[in-house]
Amino acid sequence: MPVDRGGAGGAGYQLAPGTWRELLRDDCDRQCRPDARLLGEPDFKELKAAGAARSAQMFGERLAAGDPITVAASNVPGRNIKGAPDWLRVSAIYGGASMVRIHRDDIAEAAEFFGDMSGQVWERIPVPAQHRPDV
Repeated sequence: MPVDRGGAGGAGYQLAPGTWRELLRDDCDRQCRPDARLLGEPDFKELKAAGAARSAQMFGERLAAGDPITVAASNVPGRNIKGAPDWLRVSAIYGGASMVRIHRDDIAEAAEFFGDMSGQVWERIPVPAQHRPDV
């Protein structure tokens, strides 16, 4: 049975308050943490501290900018809650969104789907942003 992608490009889906901020913080931390292969190095603690400082600065800048963040659909907290739309709840290999765009007002919308899986065509299909948070 095909997944209902209705609403995937429309008004979006309201996530729990603070979701955008939490995922933004996680993304900044991920981008700034030192390479785990350096764990045995004598200066690893300094690298970790420098990464934490860069992450805090990046978070502040991105928080002020308020731009949406795009994450894998599987990383969206609460995506399996009853009432979540099919495009968010269902795995990408079964027709759900592969990537989700989350706005500063915690509205999620599909950012990308995979193509026609019945013919084994796995092209990526981007979905343009539709939601415009209030300024």
